[in-house]
Amino acid sequence: MEMRPGLGARVYPVAMQSNKFPGLWDGAWIGRLDYDVWPTAPPESHASYFRTWQHVSVALQKALRVWAPELYFRDLGRLEDRDAGYTMVVYSACRLSYGHARTEFTYDIADEATLPAAVRAIGCGIERGLTRLEARLEASGRAELARKYSPLWYQDVLATVKKRPQRLVTLLAREAKLIDAVIDLGTQRNRAAARKFETRSNSALRNVGGVDMRGLLPGLLNEVTIVLEQQRRDGAQSDDERSVVAPRVAGPPPFTGGVSVGKKAPSLRMGLEGRNVQGPPPLRVGLVWAGRPQAYGWGWKAGTCKVPHPYGWG
Repeated sequence: MEMRPGLGARVYPVAMQSNKFPGLWDGAWIGRLDYDVWPTAPPESHASYFRTWQHVSVALQKALRVWAPELYFRDLGRLEDRDAGYTMVVYSACRLSYGHARTEFTYDIADEATLPAAVRAIGCGIERGLTRLEARLEASGRAELARKYSPLWYQDVLATVKKRPQRLVTLLAREAKLIDAVIDLGTQRNRAAARKFETRSNSALRNVGGVDMRGLLPGLLNEVTIVLEQQRRDGAQSDDERSVVAPRVAGPPPFTGGVSVGKKAPSLRMGLEGRNVQGPPPLRVGLVWAGRPQAYGWGWKAGTCKVPHPYGWG
């Protein structure tokens, strides 16, 4: 099995290779997808379906936002097309989609609110991407082109992409298509789903901004395997925690309070009497409504109100 340095791909474990699923690709770097976490991944009817595949979707989005621009910008000559280069920079900084329960895991491209949500408050991410490209261009002796990718122009870069958003929308659509294909493969687990995944994944990655990125697929599937394994461990741990019954803890004794109201008007006498209270003797504090103005205005004077201590008033 072949490692692809720089793309984030890892070698697939030998346990993932068997004869249960058809071969998805002709290369020797991946076998069949029946590693233990794939056939046991939660289907749509399972209680942990959304939680598990939401984590998968977010992991794939994070990987694609890093690996796709990295592969695209390996050839610095592609930066000559600034519209395409700016689009890839903005795509790498786009906000992640956390989906909507229970079956939406990616951006809905048909929704007019998708693009504003994807590019909201991403100025810092665009600046970081432009800084890296500017440094590479300057190191390669392309100072004039490097100025076009200066982080000082991050707002202009975003405005340019938003003015002609079709390329960015296409990138988000291909991302959503791939993620949906992965989820269908993990939940249906049959030969038809495997062949459908092969078709959809190749369609999504074979032309990303004019670059064939199907080589990213083993790394992406390995990220899914890691997330599924983590989610299975977390689910088992949660089940164990729910099976533990918390011991009963003795609390303080109950408190019974009473209110007595005086009958004489216009003064109103109120008091609280504590009963069945364990502890030191009650503290005698109280308030009496004067019913007439004092030197400092209407107010309270000392009275005889019993307040229990320490569990009650005081």
